[in-house]
Amino acid sequence: MTQHQLFVSAFFVVLLVLLYQIAIIFAPFLVPVLWAVIIARMSNTLYLRLVHLLRGRDTLAAGLLTFATMFLVVFPIVSLTFLLVQETAIAYRNVEGWAQAGGIKQLPEYLGKLPLAGPFIQEQLRTFVVEGYEGSIVDGTKTVGAFVCSAVRSCSQVGRGPRRRRSLQCRGKP
Repeated sequence: MTQHQLFVSAFFVVLLVLLYQIAIIFAPFLVPVLWAVIIARMSNTLYLRLVHLLRGRDTLAAGLLTFATMFLVVFPIVSLTFLLVQETAIAYRNVEGWAQAGGIKQLPEYLGKLPLAGPFIQEQLRTFVVEGYEGSIVDGTKTVGAFVCSAVRSCSQVGRGPRRRRSLQCRGKP
């Protein structure tokens, strides 16, 4: 291998390493930029109509469309996310209280009263469920709550770099 070929090979190795580092730096911005492109593309026609309606005032049209997008897209998603977390916490407390009050022991009777599938469900509960299944339902509720919290946490971190992460705090007992 000549000196020139060695230099070219080393150059390409360094280039690939640098491209990899650039990809790592820009990776957190990929999803937000793609969402911005999607929203911009979908609202372009509305923007052009709004500019025409406002007689060429493109800055005012852009500002109005930005606020409209915030109120119609971003705020409902954020509020539904917080509502989901609150409802999960309430459901966890209700299931835990119901289980501690002995509701699990009455579950086969309640399910046995269901039309068509009631007797089958009641038989399956007696066959597969062993003593102490009150805790398994409470643990299942904790697992579902933890899953919802982690999903909300990962959604809230979209586009944030590893140093700036601020996530929702999900505790074992809400």
